[in-house]
Amino acid sequence: MSSGAPLPVRVSFELPAWVECEVEAFGPLPDRAARVALTNRLAARNFREGSGGPFAAVVYDLDADRVLSAGVNLVLATGLSSLHAEVTALTLAQTALGDWDLSGARVELAVNWRPCAMCYGATIWSGVRELAIAG
Repeated sequence: MSSGAPLPVRVSFELPAWVECEVEAFGPLPDRAARVALTNRLAARNFREGSGGPFAAVVYDLDADRVLSAGVNLVLATGLSSLHAEVTALTLAQTALGDWDLSGARVELAVNWRPCAMCYGATIWSGVRELAIAG
């Protein structure tokens, strides 16, 4: 039985503009500790900005020595319960590489807190082989 409302067929999200500025301003990320420190900074700002909970994630390309993507929790900003920081960062990394399987690239997912069951599962399914957890 149809409710008369059209069936949703698309979803999109956008990171707050400040995320890119924070990543660029943070400076070099020579080691895992620096990458985790960046996630802590992004998480704190996300909470202050009211975009979502105090959670952030960074996908780092270890071979190219660069941030491939960053994500923050967007649950409050979007009203979508699955837009945790890890999911946004992984989705944007997959978009950047044009592939859902990140195992072909040597990447690290750095997070500022222990991933929930959904985010841990998304990490495994994405092919990420290195995970750095701050908390």
